[in-house]
Amino acid sequence: MYYEMPEYTGPFRDAAIEYIELKRSLGYDYGITRVNRLREIDLFLKAHGATGAMITEDMFEAWVARRANEGEQNRRNRASILIAFSKYLAKNGHKDIFIGELPARRPPRTFVPYIYTKSEILRLFETVRACVAVEPENHEYVTFAVLLLLYYGCGLRKMEAQNLLMRDIDFDSGRIRIMDSKNHISRLVVVADSVRRQLVA
Repeated sequence: MYYEMPEYTGPFRDAAIEYIELKRSLGYDYGITRVNRLREIDLFLKAHGATGAMITEDMFEAWVARRANEGEQNRRNRASILIAFSKYLAKNGHKDIFIGELPARRPPRTFVPYIYTKSEILRLFETVRACVAVEPENHEYVTFAVLLLLYYGCGLRKMEAQNLLMRDIDFDSGRIRIMDSKNHISRLVVVADSVRRQLVA
């Protein structure tokens, strides 16, 4: 699913659009996230002195520099888009193009996930129900109770649950329609009858 092309105003505006069209014609998923990232690159290079189709080493290093509160994977994704675009430019005859390398990965962090016990999960649901019972008109409590049910009872991702519309839920059959989720994939989720009854309530 593709969206309207944003406006490109930097030195790579024509090349960027041609590059996007090429990637899509080859079957690559060049959706709105990558399109907007490429536009960001175009504007970034313009702001850093690119007057034509040129990418210097300094420009590349400035682009791949770690940003405040940025995760490693996002930084590498940003770098990979510029590297791929640089290779495309160089292959198509542009001379002043520096092609950098992906930033080195940091050593893996030792992360131990916390596993909730059954009693802790029960207390969580009981607390949420108690809040709703005390203030049934509080939309924040009610909304959180429904989201918690969808996360735990249906295994939905955060944005999948938050993007649901009333028309996406068939309360009679217990089917939930997830539209355009990760990798633009849509799917149906059939919930347990106990979950369906709570959604109806």
